Amino acid sequence: MKEEHVPKWRYVGPSTVHDASIVSVQEDGCRLIVNLSSSNDRDFCITFRGVKEKNLIRPEGMLLYSLSALEQGDLTLYCLTNWYGESENEYDGKRFEVLAEGFEASGDLREDWEE
Repeated sequence: MKEEHVPKWRYVGPSTVHDASIVSVQEDGCRLIVNLSSSNDRDFCITFRGVKEKNLIRPEGMLLYSLSALEQGDLTLYCLTNWYGESENEYDGKRFEVLAEGFEASGDLREDWEE
């Protein structure tokens, strides 16, 4: 029996994304710049480069669980995963999904990356 390759989501980026919130999102050509504030009051930025598609629904103010990635050929689908609303059963409809070539985090967060 031939084994199929099943794409899998994985966590990527600095661990400070967990419990951070999105302050703002800016477009600059094929780049999308996301300014965040971490739970320990560290401001940082994630820049997605080579953006081909995006699905953003009111991303400002999202409280984040993770930055997750799913490879799709030469591109990767990135998702800033939102914690739900006040109650775990409440979905607030916010969304951040980007199909892009890659991403970079700002400053000293590189030593904090998950492999």
